[in-house]
Amino acid sequence: MLNVWELLENTQLIRNFQTRMILQQALPVYVYSLDNALIEQFPSKTAAARWLNVSDTTVQYHIKNNTVLQGKYRITTTAIN
Repeated sequence: MLNVWELLENTQLIRNFQTRMILQQALPVYVYSLDNALIEQFPSKTAAARWLNVSDTTVQYHIKNNTVLQGKYRITTTAIN
């Protein structure tokens, strides 16, 4: 039977593993101004969504439809040269 400390350690190991798996699957997200100047780069949609204060679904929608977010941001998963 696991004691409390072993259980906490196992829980932390599982969380670390889940985080690594998510980051391995995540695509980088680039946030640009309307004049195509890079504003910020993120390791995932979730990180970008947090910074933009919107949902992951909103970020995905604007990436997929190539639309402008909040009248000032273009969001892509590929860098603009």
